[in-house]
Amino acid sequence: MTFVYIRVSTDKQDFSGQLFAVKQYAEFRNLQIDEIIEEKVSGKVPKNKRDLGKLVARLNKDDILITPELSRLGRSTADTVDTVDVLNKKGVQVHFIKENLVSGTPNYEFMTTIYAGLASMERQRISERTKEALKAKKAQGVIIGHYKGYKCRNVKLTPYIEDIKQLLNNGKSIFYIAEKYNVKWITARDFIRDRINYNLDEIESVKKHRMCIKK
Repeated sequence: MTFVYIRVSTDKQDFSGQLFAVKQYAEFRNLQIDEIIEEKVSGKVPKNKRDLGKLVARLNKDDILITPELSRLGRSTADTVDTVDVLNKKGVQVHFIKENLVSGTPNYEFMTTIYAGLASMERQRISERTKEALKAKKAQGVIIGHYKGYKCRNVKLTPYIEDIKQLLNNGKSIFYIAEKYNVKWITARDFIRDRINYNLDEIESVKKHRMCIKK
C-alpha cells in the first residue's frame, strides 16, 4: 500500500500546497495513493503522541510512504534519523519529495549517512547542555537525584543551604547543625557531603565521631 503523510504546524496553515505536490509526484512516479494522513500539530510534539507514530507502527514491508520533506518526520535531525531508521528496518520504501530521495538509491544512502552524522553531533550538544544545566542547578542547591531516600532526607535542609555553609565556615560541627535543624546526624552529614561538597575530613567532630565508633 502507498501512504502519504503531510503535516502543518498551526490551524492557520492548510494542506493544499503539500497535497498538490504529493499528487503530482505520485502521478509522475505512477504510484496509486491508498491513504493520506493529514496532521495539524507542532513538530515539537513527540512522535508517539502524533498520528505519525501510529502510521509508522502500521507500515509493513514493501509499503510505500510519501512525504513532502524530511523534516515532516521528526522534531529534530536526531528524531528524523531515528524515524527513518525504523522505516528502513521495516522494509518501507520512503519518498521525500523536496529532497528528491527514495530509499534504496545511492543518493538516499548518502544523505541519510550525512543526517546520521548531524544527528550524532546534535545529541552530543544536547548531552553537553544537559550536563552543564545539572551542574549549575547542583551549585544552586537544587535536588537532582541520588540514592533512594536521599530526596526525602534533604528536602528539609535545602532551604537552609546558605545558612549551613556559613555555619560550617564558622567552625560549627555536624552535630550542632543536625540539632539546630532537628535532623539526624547522618542526614546532616550526607547533606553537607553531597549537596555542599564539603570535605568531611576537615570537620574535627567527624573524626572524633569515627574514633568513638571504632572504640
